[in-house]
Amino acid sequence: MYHVSKLNLTTAQKNSLKSLMKNTTADKRHYRRLLAVIQQKSNGRTFEDIAKEHCVSIRTVQRWISAYFQMGTKGLEIRKPISTKSRITDENREIMLSTF
Repeated sequence: MYHVSKLNLTTAQKNSLKSLMKNTTADKRHYRRLLAVIQQKSNGRTFEDIAKEHCVSIRTVQRWISAYFQMGTKGLEIRKPISTKSRITDENREIMLSTF
């Protein structure tokens, strides 16, 4: 985990993040993560302030910053949930439904 009081970004990094922010229209969660990194943490705001503004936990903001350090902008993308196969078999499902 990276503990950063101010995130020092190069001009190229800031421009890259700003460009992503402009092009991120479909998912406001992704936009929020980009905003937290570029405009808030890079300007020295605390994890607590950012968390309050975005109604998330401090730990979530720390994860966003850590993900950015580890994977760049890819780390801020919204990942699709991994689907899991149901443990209920078709046979058991039929039994359960027939009892109601």
